[in-house]
Amino acid sequence: MFITNGDTMTYSNIELTTNRILIDGNPHVEWCHVENGTDIFPGRLVKKGTNDMDIVASTAGCTPLGWIGFQHTRTTYRPDGINSQHLTDDECALLTGQDLFITTDLALGESVSKGDPLSAADNGMVRALQTDDTLVAYAWKTVDATSEVSKIPVKSAI
Repeated sequence: MFITNGDTMTYSNIELTTNRILIDGNPHVEWCHVENGTDIFPGRLVKKGTNDMDIVASTAGCTPLGWIGFQHTRTTYRPDGINSQHLTDDECALLTGQDLFITTDLALGESVSKGDPLSAADNGMVRALQTDDTLVAYAWKTVDATSEVSKIPVKSAI
């Protein structure tokens, strides 16, 4: 991203943030009910649960609704940090928007380069786009998660 200041241009890199999920952008925020807290971590993808306002962690190849927010979630329901999961029956912020930069988790065994298209993986994480999957984001940094789940900045496409 280039930022202009008068006659000069400087490069502003999108980087991972500490204890924040939204790196940049203006999301649409919707309040949702955590039907099952398993794998509902800030920054991960979720899909519709039993009812329209219920959410559960996305699964590989699904079409997710959006990203679990952190700084937009009410403090009453906000986990201790971005590496702590929500509890069942929490209320949390669901973030959507195509010009958002989000910190999320790249699934174990994946390796992607900046600009690679990504899709939903199990447990709400992302993976390299597979045939017939829904595009959810673009990798905004080269990350190797072949030995462990890794944080990755992405540009949202949902």
